[in-house]
Amino acid sequence: MFQRLYTESKASLGLLLYFSLVPSLLGSLLASYVLFHAHEIRLFSFLLVFLLNLVSSIGLGLGFMPTTFYSLLAGYLFGWHSLPHLFLSYMIAATFSYALGCMLDKGKLFRLLNEKYPLEAINAKLSDSGIVLASLLRLSPIPFTVLNTIFAMARFPFVKYLVGTLLGMVPRTVFLVYIGRSFTHVDTITDLESSASTWFVLFLAFLSFAGIGWLVKRRLFGSEEA
Repeated sequence: MFQRLYTESKASLGLLLYFSLVPSLLGSLLASYVLFHAHEIRLFSFLLVFLLNLVSSIGLGLGFMPTTFYSLLAGYLFGWHSLPHLFLSYMIAATFSYALGCMLDKGKLFRLLNEKYPLEAINAKLSDSGIVLASLLRLSPIPFTVLNTIFAMARFPFVKYLVGTLLGMVPRTVFLVYIGRSFTHVDTITDLESSASTWFVLFLAFLSFAGIGWLVKRRLFGSEEA
């Protein structure tokens, strides 16, 4: 099974590995560069910021920076005005990552795993709660691009995936922008860290896993218990 998984799904596994490692490594370098030029960036016109945000959306979709860093930096640079830009960026990035995952995987990983596990049946039972499930998963600490790829490989309905992504990204993004704008003297990306953000992420993770557990139990086992 594992040999077939490696042989037939190299591109899928490579993409997951790439999205697991690269965003944090490359994101730290990019974030440090942005912080160093923060004063100049704040003087950019609205149109230039909008265009740069569109370009950054593709970068986020390619895993060049974690959404956590991006939200913190946006909050630090532009405060609450950055929220519309961020949500637009995340929708574009989510769409791009999903399309990339579908293009490279071509359903191979799902078909291979479905031979051993009843993924098709599980998908059918969870389909009615797709938006809720996608929203809960977005609250988890799973990296943004990794989750995008998993959704694509699992053949998750695109519209439910996108709506759930938007809803699930709201609380984390709003909180991170709040944390980012709270800092006035920041020299490196590590200075943006705070105990409050750590506890909030832990709370979202707990809420995510508890909600997913409840949803899976209700959808997969509820009818049997009844």
